[in-house]
Amino acid sequence: MFFTRHGLHRGERLTMSKAATQTQSESTDEIILTDNTGFRRDLLFAIAALEQDMSEPHGLAIKSYLEDDYREEINHSRLYTSLDKLVDRRLVEKNEIDGRTNAYILTSKGCEVVQNHAERRAKQVGLME
Repeated sequence: MFFTRHGLHRGERLTMSKAATQTQSESTDEIILTDNTGFRRDLLFAIAALEQDMSEPHGLAIKSYLEDDYREEINHSRLYTSLDKLVDRRLVEKNEIDGRTNAYILTSKGCEVVQNHAERRAKQVGLME
C-alpha cells in the first residue's frame, strides 16, 4: 500500500516539506495540482492504486488502469510525456526494471499530494469532516 511505503498508516498525514510550501496558507496539492493537468492528476491516483496491487507499477499497467476509466486508448506519447513531467516535479520516481520497462512509484511528495487532494474532495462532498 502506498501509504505504508511512505511511512504512513491510514488516517495519518505527511507533513509538508519546506520546499513544497511557498506560503503558510498554501497546501502542497494546491501548488502542485494547479500546475498539473487532469490527466497528470489521474496518473498520480492510478499509480497510488496500482501500488496497492503491485510493488512497482510500470507504464503499460498504468495505461491499462487509466483506459478502464477513460474508455478510450491512451496515446503512448501522452502517457510517457506526462509521467516524465511528474518525475521532473519529483512527484513520481522512475526506476528501470529492464532495458525497456520502467517502474513508476509515488515519492513522499507525490503521496502527500494524492492524500491531500483526496481528503479535500471527500470533505467537499460530505464524506469527511
